Amino acid sequence: MMVWLKSESAVELFFDKHSTTARVAVLGLIFVSGYFDAAFLKNKSMACATWFPGLLALAIWIGFPLTPFRIIAGAMVFASGMALMVRYYRS
Repeated sequence: MMVWLKSESAVELFFDKHSTTARVAVLGLIFVSGYFDAAFLKNKSMACATWFPGLLALAIWIGFPLTPFRIIAGAMVFASGMALMVRYYRS
């Protein structure tokens, strides 16, 4: 049984124990909202405006512990995501 301290809330405990899950959930919500804009509202400009911050957050999350491999991986994810967004926007 978990005992909570007075200074810690349930949300803080969740983020401490499941920070990766929470980050993936937030990124998923960002991309789903962009998909909703594109598919149901037929608004491409709003979808790309929603996807760009999500893509930027994903690239920063991948490259955060600044090692050369992670920086290169984050840059590759960002570049490929931008290429896909440009392709989608032009279609």
